[in-house]
Amino acid sequence: MLIIELKPLENRAHRNQTWDSFMDIPEGWAEVPKELEAEAFGYLPFIKLIVEDGVITGVEQGEIPAPPIEPDPGPTDPITQLQIAMVELAETVEASTTETQLAVAELAELMAAGEVSK
Repeated sequence: MLIIELKPLENRAHRNQTWDSFMDIPEGWAEVPKELEAEAFGYLPFIKLIVEDGVITGVEQGEIPAPPIEPDPGPTDPITQLQIAMVELAETVEASTTETQLAVAELAELMAAGEVSK
C-alpha cells in the first residue's frame, strides 16, 4: 500500500510511505488506489494529487522545482586569488591617496585665502 501526505512540503514534494501490512493511515495522509500506484511512483515526490473528499482519485506529474543557482565561487587557484587581492588592495590605496590629495588641496586653498591660522 502506498500512502501520500496530502499537503506538500515547501519545495512542493509530497512525503510518502509504502507498507506491506495493514495500518491506520495517519491524519492528513491518503492511500493511493492500487490502479494508480504505478503511475504515482513515477511522479514521486513531485506529484500532483487529485483528491475528492479526502480520497485520491487521480495523480499527475507535479511541478519539479529548478535546482538552486549556486553563486560562482570565483577562481580557486592561489595565484589568481593573490592577483585579485593585489588589485583590490591597489584600488583601496588609490582611493585613499586621492582622498588625501583632495584634503591637502582643500587645506592649501583655505590657507591661501587666510582662513586657517598659523
